[in-house]
Amino acid sequence: MRSIVCRRTPDPDAHARCRVGAATPVLQLGTLEVDLARDLVRKNGLPVTLTQKEWALLRVMAPRPERMHTRENLADALYGFGDEADSNTLEVFISRLRRK
Repeated sequence: MRSIVCRRTPDPDAHARCRVGAATPVLQLGTLEVDLARDLVRKNGLPVTLTQKEWALLRVMAPRPERMHTRENLADALYGFGDEADSNTLEVFISRLRRK
């Protein structure tokens, strides 16, 4: 199923996420461990609880931490293509994710 979703998505970053998730299920980002296959996050070895929106952001950003993500790209991850959020909503979710 995952391979079908990866092949059919119009989002070019989704293909990178699928390859990373398949080849390297656990991403190590400093003290943060992100297991995209099992939806687990650990910071300093301790589990971190994320909301669905925080997970959506992390799934976009974690596989390619060196990349500058556009506001539009992140909003699409949160709300779907074409939907718009309030001007401050995205910043709030990113702020919460950074605090965790």
